[in-house]
Amino acid sequence: MNHKYTGKILMSAAATAATLAICASLLPVAETPNTAKSDNAYAPDRSIPAASTLAFDSSGSRMTGLQAAANPGASTAGATPVFALEIEAAGQVAVSADRATGGTGMVRVDRGGDLYPQGQGLSPVDKVAAFLQRHGAVFGIEDPASQLRMIGIDNDQFGNTRLSFQQMHGDVPVFGAEMRGHVSADGRLIAVNGKFVPDVSIPNTPAIDRNYAAQAAVAVVGQQVTSKVKPGDLAVASTAMVIYRENLTKGTTGDNHLAYQVEVTYDGAVREFVYIDALNGKLVDQISGVHTLKNRRVHEGNIAAPPAWSEGDPRPAPQPAHEDEISGAGYAYNLFYNLSGGSYRSWDGNDAVMITVNNDPTIVCP
Repeated sequence: MNHKYTGKILMSAAATAATLAICASLLPVAETPNTAKSDNAYAPDRSIPAASTLAFDSSGSRMTGLQAAANPGASTAGATPVFALEIEAAGQVAVSADRATGGTGMVRVDRGGDLYPQGQGLSPVDKVAAFLQRHGAVFGIEDPASQLRMIGIDNDQFGNTRLSFQQMHGDVPVFGAEMRGHVSADGRLIAVNGKFVPDVSIPNTPAIDRNYAAQAAVAVVGQQVTSKVKPGDLAVASTAMVIYRENLTKGTTGDNHLAYQVEVTYDGAVREFVYIDALNGKLVDQISGVHTLKNRRVHEGNIAAPPAWSEGDPRPAPQPAHEDEISGAGYAYNLFYNLSGGSYRSWDGNDAVMITVNNDPTIVCP
């Protein structure tokens, strides 16, 4: 996915949010084919057991045994949020900054440590909730009960648990702002990371309706499509209200907007996410859900054979091996594009075709 106005390549609108939140390493996240969403609400594609809905309770009545979290010791009185965390954590704490928000992007503890040893014996949900109540200020979180909503619980094969939280402004999600809590199999909170946009103070009631925003978005995309696509062919697949922070993916500061996220589509060839300011009706930003900069091609057996898949063909490719090669070429393109700030594109730095040959008998793979 590329930002029309910022030049930042991402994977998809939903994946944008996820990438913004984690970015803990350069390991790629699996590419998935773009498929239009018909729902009318912003929500990452995750399901959570109904019993796991998180309720922060500053009184401690829900989470028994957390009185220590509500009543910090005198040793941390007057300390900065980070210093208080360093005092109370078990083990050495590392803190990473977030250039886009000006705050903290990650806190983690060294091997064997625990960011919240006061919560020993708690479930992963309760432990992360207690940590965010006690140390949320490290990230600029003032009231986790109103500013965070749990959106996912994931367990890996090693018994570790990851909890995901969406930043909220009232009932409106902050686009791309998610937090993660990572709990080890033995119950230690080993890291908390993500993006939290502090000091969101704009109104969350729109001044224009969604129909106006939808028409404005279609008009924007209609001016960009090729002659093969008529403006009348464009359709609105979904419209949702978000808080949109400019430049969040560029690592620089920006303004906050109450905006409509309008998904404009046409027959798989067009998928544009257009952000229209809900207070003044102006265009804020646009994200493409279709990769237009990449030019990839896959051949089977021999490079002289006709392409088995070319950029623009349906995804996933008919053969799983071809789909893997398409995704791999995309990861390589994104890596060099983002590391160079967009100046080095493709393997030659100049948008060359990225060609992969599958099952070439003349190539010996290691």
